Amino acid sequence: MHSGFCQQGKKTQEYISVPEVGLKSISEAPLTTTGCSCLPAVCRNSSYCAEVSIHLTVVQKTAARDIAYPQVLFTFTSGKIICPNLWEFTTNRTNMELQWYKDALPLEDDNEKFVFLKESSSLFFTSVLPSDSGYYTCKMAFPYEGVTYEITRTIELQTVEQEKRITPIIVYPTQKATSAALGSKMTLPCKVLAGPNNNIYTDVEWLANDTTIDVVYKHNRVMEGERQEITENGENFIEVPLIFESVEELDFYTDFKCLAQNRYGSQVLPTRVKQEAAGLPWYIATIPVALACVILLGICIQKRWKQRADKGYTIAKV
Repeated sequence: MHSGFCQQGKKTQEYISVPEVGLKSISEAPLTTTGCSCLPAVCRNSSYCAEVSIHLTVVQKTAARDIAYPQVLFTFTSGKIICPNLWEFTTNRTNMELQWYKDALPLEDDNEKFVFLKESSSLFFTSVLPSDSGYYTCKMAFPYEGVTYEITRTIELQTVEQEKRITPIIVYPTQKATSAALGSKMTLPCKVLAGPNNNIYTDVEWLANDTTIDVVYKHNRVMEGERQEITENGENFIEVPLIFESVEELDFYTDFKCLAQNRYGSQVLPTRVKQEAAGLPWYIATIPVALACVILLGICIQKRWKQRADKGYTIAKV
């Protein structure tokens, strides 16, 4: 294939044979023109001829924002930026070495912050900091027919604070068992700390024998209450109660679990319902009181007899 460029009736470049590079690669070669131009190009081979127009804008090196490729990395994680659109210049090449710059200053190979890999178009960060944002430039030498061109790409790196990854924490119930009397009503809340970020959905549910409540208790004698989202001291809490309309003996042999989970992890808290100790009969409960009364009565009788003995007659001395 042969291609040629003309600008305002003048030859900018002679027809060049580009069997491997192609029209787009030639358009990215350095030009001395400034401003915006429309370049009609003629592409032809032995059986086909086409004429197209390419709009080319040449900017100053200081106008980095206009030609930069935007890329994003999360802070306090490892990551990489990629020198884009090099495939046209790296076909059938075995040695591809890039030079990297930040704000026009070269990055040194011995910098522990960066990792440079040969034959790679990426620049690796061991740990991304907010100060790493800015403009990065990658340069590569491109030899063609005895002439070495410099391929340059500019990358605008934006660092974004990563959302805090918080696994939900169940803060209530704290006890492993809750006492309840047969036939009584009871509410067992499950309170979960979801963290400061309410953009992360946290699911909270109750299980009975590792099965959802509505499957085990189909008649809604035991059911989940309404989900409540609470904010306390800047922290988000989620509370889902387990409601017993009437406690039955079956509940004492059921394993209940509160399950809280989000995309970062989960926590499970098992708990049981145990039967409340039966109350003592009334006459047994009165025994201590009756015994105390008997003791007090005995003390009073003893004092009475002692007083009478002190008032008795004594034999007069001669």
